Amino acid sequence: MSKSWTAGAIGDEGINPSFHTSTNGEQSKDTNLESMVKNLNESNYQLLQTVEELKAENLKLQLFINIAAHELRTPIMPIIGYSEILQEDIGERKEIKGIIYNAKRLDQLAGNILEGAKIENHTLQLDKEQFNLKDVLFDIIQDYEDQIVLKGKRDIELRYEPKDIFLVADKVRLGRVISNLLSNAIVHHKWRNHNRCHRNQT
Repeated sequence: MSKSWTAGAIGDEGINPSFHTSTNGEQSKDTNLESMVKNLNESNYQLLQTVEELKAENLKLQLFINIAAHELRTPIMPIIGYSEILQEDIGERKEIKGIIYNAKRLDQLAGNILEGAKIENHTLQLDKEQFNLKDVLFDIIQDYEDQIVLKGKRDIELRYEPKDIFLVADKVRLGRVISNLLSNAIVHHKWRNHNRCHRNQT
């Protein structure tokens, strides 16, 4: 028994088969195949719709993160500024140092959220400038020395030997990297009874 068929082209609307058979017994098979192709095209269409919906939801999420981080940072700077003015008026006090330190940590957290959103969106741009690494290290170590005093961790000692090192880099982001490294060194300090975070510039 002979039979013949031709298949149609695959276009934008999916697979569009065209069958011509020489026997009536093959019609049911052709119908089943056409039904399978139709179901496949519908599944592909639904998949494309789902992908587009996920992209839209991701954009909404990124927008929310940006707004939330910016709103979070808005009240932080006045807190730091007023606390520093208060510190100048009444002198060094543990409570004021605690306010300044935690406000700066909150500002850093908000900054990290923004950085993560920019990386996800491929919009991160480095703000390069010339600066002295010594000044950055001094400020960071001073902040962590205050943290050590506030938390009563008297078994940790930070040592720093200043030396001028001039760089052309993103000052803020480099500072965050150094801060994270120093924070990890302080947090995971239990391997000795008395620990020293010693930094030599070479």
